[in-house]
Amino acid sequence: MPVAVDSIISAKSHYGNFLCVRFLDGRLALMRRANASKCPPSARLPFAAASRGRRGDNVRARVLQALLGPVELALEPMPFLCVFANGGFGQRTYDDKELTCMAGNASPLMFSNLKSSNGLGYRVMGMIQIRCSVPGCGWVGDVAALEEHLLKHASSTSTVTPELASLAKEKYEAGKLPEALALYNKAIAASPNNPGLHYNRAAVHLQMGAHAAAAADCERAIELGRDDAKVRARLCKALLRAGQFAEAASRAGALSPRATTLARMFDEAREAASKGDYARARTALAAVLLDDDAGQSVAAKSLAALVEAHVGNVDSALRLSLDAVRGASRQHPDAWAGRAWALLSNGEFENARQAAKEALRLDPDHFHARSAFRTAKAIEGQLAQADAAMAAKDYATAAQLFGDLAAQSSVVPAASPMRTDMLARRSDALFKSGDVEHALAEATKIVADKDDCLRAWLTRLYCLRELRRYEDMVTDSKALLERWGQSEPILRSLADKAVFELRRSKRPDLYALLGVGPLASEGEIKQAYKAKSLVTHPDKCPPDAPEATRKAMEERFKALGQALDVLGNKEKRDLWDEGYDVEGLEEVLRMRAAHRHRQQGS
Repeated sequence: MPVAVDSIISAKSHYGNFLCVRFLDGRLALMRRANASKCPPSARLPFAAASRGRRGDNVRARVLQALLGPVELALEPMPFLCVFANGGFGQRTYDDKELTCMAGNASPLMFSNLKSSNGLGYRVMGMIQIRCSVPGCGWVGDVAALEEHLLKHASSTSTVTPELASLAKEKYEAGKLPEALALYNKAIAASPNNPGLHYNRAAVHLQMGAHAAAAADCERAIELGRDDAKVRARLCKALLRAGQFAEAASRAGALSPRATTLARMFDEAREAASKGDYARARTALAAVLLDDDAGQSVAAKSLAALVEAHVGNVDSALRLSLDAVRGASRQHPDAWAGRAWALLSNGEFENARQAAKEALRLDPDHFHARSAFRTAKAIEGQLAQADAAMAAKDYATAAQLFGDLAAQSSVVPAASPMRTDMLARRSDALFKSGDVEHALAEATKIVADKDDCLRAWLTRLYCLRELRRYEDMVTDSKALLERWGQSEPILRSLADKAVFELRRSKRPDLYALLGVGPLASEGEIKQAYKAKSLVTHPDKCPPDAPEATRKAMEERFKALGQALDVLGNKEKRDLWDEGYDVEGLEEVLRMRAAHRHRQQGS
């Protein structure tokens, strides 16, 4: 006669390997699998002699003999039998759990899921013949086929409902939500008036994010006579997560004060947002978002995305709106309207119009969606005019257009990336129009408010170079390179030019020192050096001259020698005329020499 087995898990100790078997009648037994010589007599299981052969056959023989052979001995109250009166094994699932017990006087045993700990044992388990525990059902088959059998016969008999509910609970606790939902659906189809099944299915719906369906199941459970605190609490949770705050306040029972407060705060936030008072709306909405259940609702996230976009917190608006439009919420127009405003504030006009279109498809009269669509289209048109003016080199007109757009604070949030970008483009247009001082002031103000605007930083560097403020240019460019690294080629080029121009600005005028022009020949340079050196040679200094005068003549004579060395050499003079200082041209010459040396070596 087959044994009705509910589940088998692997057990390990220093006495060897065990199987912990749970029978459908609720009894448990530990069954020895190997190394019997190490196990004390009080913990041994009376196995029949194992058949010889391959290792797999040997293990299979041991397991089958233990289950189908001396089962009556295994169920006797012997030291190796472990029955937990506290229901420790009553959850009927062992996934991701470790359980310990004492087998008589033996050491503690660590239990783990058989499928993950012993693949061979799991396959053997699937081949064990069991019977269906439903009264009147004579089905006998493999353990692996039991669930399929119960699902197949669920619609034909209501006696299978407890087994389906038990399997569904096991799947739910193991995190297999779709399977649990399918089992609960079958159980409810077989027994539609069972309030407990509706209550349990509501938990599955909640975990899967189907909050409206969870609320409907709780309502059905109440209709069928189960109206207790647990059902009301789950109903309140489902309604709050579904964004039905007023319904939650009226149906929450003992939790009504909490739901009433949340409903009032949400209504206040929505009213403030409709009047354009987004600061007050943000304050009222904070309490809703902090609630564990109401904060998960699409309604709260959608309104929060709309509010955050209008106050300029674009990162928060993008995150909230993305959460709102995921999954089942894709059919929620408020979610798409919030997403449209978040994208609009970030300057993504095409994506903003697409999100607004999706909201209008779901609700053609949605106010915020229509407003976002019209705003995105209007701004795109004005930006196109400004870009056309820039392309035509009408920089004054472009600066005016960019300024007009940035000034529309009712349309463009003051702290949004879109407004920052418009102001940065305005400063760029001012620089190109020749109003360098004004452009520098605008760019400096932008980077003070938002220091990650690269366009404004580049405009500031261009202005500093134009104004010959090379030290400031070097300081800014070095700080920016440390921040952004070498990934921005324009920034790296400006940093190199800043250092070059600073060194160039500090070098002496060698042509003026010799008294010749930039077009002087090599002979004229040498002749000028000779004439100047005769006058400034330290030997020409009177013996009674002050020490300071003597040192000044020595420095001047040394400078004349450096001028002759640079200007009297064609290669050095060419580099000097390009703007290199003495240190820079010496570095270039060393690099050229090294390059020639490598070429000769190859």
